[in-house]
Amino acid sequence: MREDNYLVSFNHKISKKILDFSINGVEKFLIQHPRLRFYAFAFDCNVDYGEINLCFNTEHAFSKVLNRYQNADFAENY
Repeated sequence: MREDNYLVSFNHKISKKILDFSINGVEKFLIQHPRLRFYAFAFDCNVDYGEINLCFNTEHAFSKVLNRYQNADFAENY
């Protein structure tokens, strides 16, 4: 039972670190890019190095990629 309490406590600490990292990352992104509008973010996890990075999808970047796919690289598929 004591081991279970330790795991719950450990998982809570890790979850809190990830949540705090996410909140800080979103705030930093918004401050650095006030005119960009993002619609999603994801975790880019590298297990080999124990890294978690944030990835943001912006409407501007999506439009650029979609335009390229529709008119160049993959036009026959769109």
